[in-house]
Amino acid sequence: MTLKEMKEQVYRLIEELSENTAQQLTDDPDYEKKVNTCINVVLNELARIKKIPTKMTYNTEEDGSKLEFPSDMYQLDQILGCKYRTIGKTIIFDEDYKDDVEIYYYKYPEMIAEDEDEDSYVFELDQDALEIMPFGVAGDMLKSDPSTNYGVYYSTRYNELKQMLDSRTTNGTIYIDTSEALDI
Repeated sequence: MTLKEMKEQVYRLIEELSENTAQQLTDDPDYEKKVNTCINVVLNELARIKKIPTKMTYNTEEDGSKLEFPSDMYQLDQILGCKYRTIGKTIIFDEDYKDDVEIYYYKYPEMIAEDEDEDSYVFELDQDALEIMPFGVAGDMLKSDPSTNYGVYYSTRYNELKQMLDSRTTNGTIYIDTSEALDI
């Protein structure tokens, strides 16, 4: 889903989608000013529930036996290739190992800038998280609007849907060896 599609869903939800969408998605300048900030807040929250996996390759011979966590790393998952330990936000690899290691981790989402191109920004979240995101954004955008109680409704609905998100990426696997018959 692109940023433009997300904004269209939010504006449609709060009934602020402009009739002339060729120019702007909304006619309300206040909503236009704060929509990216609200999307960033909800995006960060959902990315901690529905983690965004990524990996990088690191060469211990060329780059050394110490690596500071990448700036986009939210949480380390696993490292394949050699023994290691972590101290704070530093990974220390086995000094005798001189080759590539694969570092698997969960990353922060790419933040949306104020002047972000709406058509080229694509969200990295899973579809189930993107489906509830407009409710969270709408709730945040309407919190300061005293003339309506919809902000509370959208926030409540978002929190209900958020509770149903499944953070697992697999169900796990069990292998049963049936090659030898049981002697009972």
